[in-house]
Amino acid sequence: MIKALKVTLIVAAIVALINGAMMLFVPAQVGVMYNFPKFPIEAYYLVGMLGAMFVMLAVGFFLAARDPARHRTWVQAGIVGYALPLVVTIGYLLSGAISWDIATVPFIIQIVFLIALAVLYPRKQVD
Repeated sequence: MIKALKVTLIVAAIVALINGAMMLFVPAQVGVMYNFPKFPIEAYYLVGMLGAMFVMLAVGFFLAARDPARHRTWVQAGIVGYALPLVVTIGYLLSGAISWDIATVPFIIQIVFLIALAVLYPRKQVD
């Protein structure tokens, strides 16, 4: 199970790194990729800050993948980091603020990694 968790963390890190780098360096294309209407120029700041958080998450996942049992806190952060956005996504979908054409890719990413990290979570702490 640890090998599967390592692979999951590496894949999650790659996805987060790609999303983060795109948000940092080509924020306008991120909006297009996720089917958003054109962002006002001021929103690029928030997109960039979100990108920085994705890069930070990617670094943590890469580090945790080396020894997931020892770095359970990063796995816990990943579970929370996918659960909360999933709740937000569902809330925005239910309110009608966004539609599935915007939410599909993030929803799939959130649900897949949330389930994988929760199922593969290392139960034993290693000191």
